[in-house]
Amino acid sequence: MSKESKATKLARSRNVILGLRKTYKPGDIIMIDGVGHTRDEVIAIFQGHIDALSAKDTRYAEYRTAVALERKLARQVLALWLHLQRFFTASLGPHGPPKFGMEAPKKPGPKTTAAKLAGVQKRAKTRAPK
Repeated sequence: MSKESKATKLARSRNVILGLRKTYKPGDIIMIDGVGHTRDEVIAIFQGHIDALSAKDTRYAEYRTAVALERKLARQVLALWLHLQRFFTASLGPHGPPKFGMEAPKKPGPKTTAAKLAGVQKRAKTRAPK
């Protein structure tokens, strides 16, 4: 069975509801697979499907709005976090940022000639043509 589009599902449900309202009276019984259903019971099932599709669209739109808001706030929070990290380091020293759950800035030590050579060789390996 192929997947049906939302438009197909909506059109089918609306057409069945319209047809039932034109053809049958409210108290009429419709036999479906050996079970009797009133016209309004069948209409309620199809209307429920239409309502569910509409609710899904609404929730999806709300979800997309929430994601967009979170992404916007994440950019603001990251920028503020970086500024605060610098501020805490400047005002409280290297032991300030850990108090706020941030990593302390690394203090670069003096590099020996051997360490510099090792760094150059490592860089050359990672940038070697493939």
